[in-house]
Amino acid sequence: MPYQSLLTNDQLTQMLLQSGVTKPQDIQQAQTFAINNQMALEDAVVEKNLITDEVLGALMAKTLQLPFVALSKVSIPETVFHIIPESVARRQNTIAFDRTADGVKVATINPKNAQFAAGPQPLEVES
Repeated sequence: MPYQSLLTNDQLTQMLLQSGVTKPQDIQQAQTFAINNQMALEDAVVEKNLITDEVLGALMAKTLQLPFVALSKVSIPETVFHIIPESVARRQNTIAFDRTADGVKVATINPKNAQFAAGPQPLEVES
């Protein structure tokens, strides 16, 4: 399933300008780069080194009022890493990164994924 951005290009542009991390002319160059290379604008601003992937993720999460975790700064225990089967994790672009008394913390690139956001579902077994 291809990844679809959580923000439109206009929303992304407005967010980047309001945050002060880039200038309008830099965004215009990134937009041209994105079109010429058939890539998403959010990928282009990272590729052109206008912003790091981590800062972009944090800004997008703040804009969308979602929690954010920098997985590069988290040590994931092996037992937690394997809570979600690899095939599911790859298909859903999701990873378990922590387990607490309240449950398992999960990171995903698409928090609007209704199938995954619904949480664990009982398996239906045919007899």
